Amino acid sequence: MSLQKTPLNEYHKSLKAKMVPFAGFEMPVQYESVKKEYEAVRNTCAWFDISHMAPIFLSGKDAYSFLEYLTCRSLASLQQGQVLYNAIINEQGGVVDDVTIYHFPDQTWMLIVNAANKWKVLEFFNKQKNQYDVQITPAENYVLLAVQGKESPNALKSIWDLISSKSFPDIYYYEFSTLPNQSQENFIPMISRTGYTGEDGFEILLPASKGMELAEKLTDNHCVPAGLAARDLLRLEMFYPLYGHELKETWTPYESGLGWLVSKDKEFLGKQEMLKKKENMQRRIRGFQLVEAGVPREGYAVFNQNGSEIGEVTSGGFSFQWNCGFGMAFLDLAYAKEGSTIYVDIRGQKKEAKVLAKSPYKGSIVRRT
Repeated sequence: MSLQKTPLNEYHKSLKAKMVPFAGFEMPVQYESVKKEYEAVRNTCAWFDISHMAPIFLSGKDAYSFLEYLTCRSLASLQQGQVLYNAIINEQGGVVDDVTIYHFPDQTWMLIVNAANKWKVLEFFNKQKNQYDVQITPAENYVLLAVQGKESPNALKSIWDLISSKSFPDIYYYEFSTLPNQSQENFIPMISRTGYTGEDGFEILLPASKGMELAEKLTDNHCVPAGLAARDLLRLEMFYPLYGHELKETWTPYESGLGWLVSKDKEFLGKQEMLKKKENMQRRIRGFQLVEAGVPREGYAVFNQNGSEIGEVTSGGFSFQWNCGFGMAFLDLAYAKEGSTIYVDIRGQKKEAKVLAKSPYKGSIVRRT
C-alpha cells in the first residue's frame, strides 16, 4: 500500500527533510539535526507538520451525549472555546484512542484523533451510533500545524495578518478560537493553545493552501521546522503517552497511567469492565531515568535487584535535558512507585534506573489564572 502524503510533503523535501513511513504517511523524521530542532522548542520555537492527525467533527442534538457515553472523562464542565484531553473507551474498558476534544457552538464538537487510529475510531463511532442523532464528519483538505516553544506567541503574532484580519486571540492553555475568515466546507478552521511538548504553543487547523503559506512564512521568520524524532523526545521528557506504546486497546487508562482521566460520577461504555480490571491490575506505566550510562529502547526488559523480570520499556531514548538515558516502562505495581530502583537490560547489561511518578521538567505552558 502506498503511503499517504500531507499537503506539505513536497515542502518538507525542499527543506531536505529525511522522510520516513509513519502511521501510513510519509513524514519528516528530521531536518538538519534532531538536537537543533529539540533545542529550538525548548528555547525559542519550532513548527511541526501534524497533518497526519485526524480532525473529526461531531454535530447534532445527541453529539454531547454520544461523546459522554464513549469517553471516560466527563464533558459536563467543558465550555465553548475550551479543549479537553480524554480517552475513547471500548466495551472491555480498554483505550480505543486518546484524543483532544474541542467544544464549538451549535452542538458541534471536534476530536483530534491519532493518525493510525482514524479509521478504527470512525468504524467504532458508526458501530455505536444506533439511536443517537449525530453527524460524523472527518475533515478533508486541511493542514494542521503545531507551533511550539516559549517564543511561539511572538512568532505567530508577527505574521498573524496572513491568517486573520482580527487581533491575535486571547487564549490560554487548552483553549481555542475559530478562524471564521478561513471557512471550509467540512471543518472549522481554528487555533488552539495546545501541544505535545510541554512548552507553550499552538496548534492551527487551516485549509491546505493557507497552511502551506503559514509553514513557509514561519520558516522564513526563523521558526525552525522540526520532525517526528524531536517531537517524540519532547513528549517523552514530559512522560506524555504515545498510542501503541503506553496506550493500547487491551490496557485500561489505569494501566496506562491515565487513571486521573476517569470520571467517577458518570457512566460510560466499558466502565464496569474497566473497574473490575482495576481491582486485579498487575502493572502500570511509569517514567524512569537511568543513573548510569546507557540508552533504553522500546521492548527492553526491566528487572529488580534479584534478577526477576518486572516489566518492559515502552518508549526510551537519550535526554538532552538531563544528559542521561530515560523512558517509560510497563512495570509491576510493587516497583511502579516514586524512587523505586529498577534495572533495564541494555544489550545484556543491567543498567540501574530510578522510577519517577511525573516528569521533573516544568516547561513553559501558559495557563489561565
